[in-house]
Amino acid sequence: LNTDSIKNVMKENTVFYGPVECFKIFRTKKHNIVQPGFKAEISGISIIAVPAYNIVKNQFHAKEKKWVGYIIIVNGIKIYIAGDTERIPEMASINSDISILPLGQTYTMGSLGEAVLAAVDTKAKVIIPYHYGGGEGTLEDAKKFCSLIKQKGLKCILKQKLASNQEPVH
Repeated sequence: LNTDSIKNVMKENTVFYGPVECFKIFRTKKHNIVQPGFKAEISGISIIAVPAYNIVKNQFHAKEKKWVGYIIIVNGIKIYIAGDTERIPEMASINSDISILPLGQTYTMGSLGEAVLAAVDTKAKVIIPYHYGGGEGTLEDAKKFCSLIKQKGLKCILKQKLASNQEPVH
């Protein structure tokens, strides 16, 4: 949730979807509050909100907040964006083509191994990590994660070249 990024995409007819806390932080003219289980189809793109929470580090992302990750289906391709979460039981019921997962280690996943297990749970063939650098983990952590993912026979996509003054961020 980056308010500057939100301002960059906010147009007169833009509609935002997200948990209630998002709209407490920034104001939008049009928004829909979502919780796990929310479903919508917008311009032929299906959106499903799924749970995102922590089990161990629940002081950061408590299940009671009803925060979400998303499954987005575009042209039959199912993309899972986990959100801020640890590996949770609900991931085992997700069948995605691409999974975008946090590496965290501070606020989300407890370890790179936990993130690898989450990737396997979602049954994706392509994994894209986020939450490394910029306060959580390092680019080296992300490279190690990708190495572990490849050992599972999965493809990992990692942004490796950064601007000289920029740390990798989610």
